[in-house]
This record gives sequence, structure tokens and C-alpha cells, in this order.
Amino acid sequence: MDQGDYRTRLANCRLCKRLVEHHKAIKLIHPSYFAAPVPIWGDEKSKILIVGLAPGLHGASRTGQAFVGDSSGEFLFASLFKIGWATSPKADEAKLHKVMITNAVKCLPPANKPITVEEKRCSKFLEEEIVAFRHNGSGNRAILCLGGIAFKVVAGLTHPRERIRFGHGVSLDVNENLKIFGSYHPSRLNVNTGRLNSRMFNSLLDRIDKFVNMRGDLDQLITGSIGGSCK
Repeated sequence: MDQGDYRTRLANCRLCKRLVEHHKAIKLIHPSYFAAPVPIWGDEKSKILIVGLAPGLHGASRTGQAFVGDSSGEFLFASLFKIGWATSPKADEAKLHKVMITNAVKCLPPANKPITVEEKRCSKFLEEEIVAFRHNGSGNRAILCLGGIAFKVVAGLTHPRERIRFGHGVSLDVNENLKIFGSYHPSRLNVNTGRLNSRMFNSLLDRIDKFVNMRGDLDQLITGSIGGSCK
């Protein structure tokens, strides 16, 4: 995927009038906010792609990076740091290791609720991201979908003729080297009501970690660094 071309096309997208007008309204209230389609970000040599629903008002719509700046990001990055996929539990300070993060819908929707036609229009960008992710290197890869809508959109791209039931911890084989995993979204509501907690989420990340052999990659990196320093 040509990152420059992708970012230009995404930034210039005006397919969804409702979302374009919503961004204009946000800019009037919060002039310093990003308030534009939010691109994928992270480690381009990723083995894990995390897909959320859409930018949050005071998160990605403010910072321009998915899950940076809001409570969902605080929950997510605490777990990413704990498992070793991020260098800090603070999203605005962290660098991702073998992970990229994006959203199914790139623009902030009113009331955090995109409509079906917006999901479908935006899926062309998500499909482009997934294709690039699948062909970037070798070995097992995983797509982690945060929430039912993200799971539905991703599964609709990989299994268009199947109806897959969403649930926390559900997994779906795309091929022998690629799996899709589903998790409840780390929204403030889900976390505060106990629908999702750190134990549940960390357990799922452990499963994904084992499938993509992230520990093996880290061991090779450490061994290579030690070997190189001894030469």
C-alpha cells in the first residue's frame, strides 16, 4: 500500500455528507481538533491489526490517531503495554511493536453511531489496509476487532457469504496463517458495567500472542542484539 496515496485519498474523501458536516461542526467548537478521516497507524511490519469502530470525539478525532486520547485508549494501551506490544501504557507516548491500529469507520459519527451506508463506503479503505497487512511479511497474523460492528465489517470483507455471530473471544479462520478475533469494545460503558475487564481482555491478547508467535519474535530480537554487541 502506497502510504502517501492512501493518506491523500482518505483525507480528501467526501463520500459521506453527514460525516463531513459533522467534522465541520466539531472544528467550529474545537478548532485545534484533528476532525478529519483518521488513518491507520503503528508498526508497518505488523503481525497484528487492531480494528475499532470509529474515532472518538475527544480521542482520535482530537489527536488524529485511533485510540489515543480517550478512556478506551487508556484501557487498550494498559493491556498492550503489559503484553509487550507497546512501549508505554500511555497511548500518547507509546510506540507499537508489530501492531497497527485503525477503525472500521474513519470519521467521527454523530453520537458515535455510524449508519450502514457509511460503514459500507468506508470499508474500501479498511479492505485496502487489510490487503496490505496480509501481504506484509510472512508467518501467522491476527486481526483483533474491538466491538460487534468492527467484527461485522471485517468478517463481511473476508467471509462475504457467511453470517458470523459476534462474541467476546470468538475467532474466525481466514486461512491457516490468518485469524480474526473478536472482543467487546473497551468503551467506558462496557468497562464500567463489567461487561469487559482487564482479565478477560488480557486473556484474549495472550491467545493472539501465542498464535502469531510474538514472543518468538521478541526472543530473536533480543538474541540478535546480544549477538551483535559481542562481535
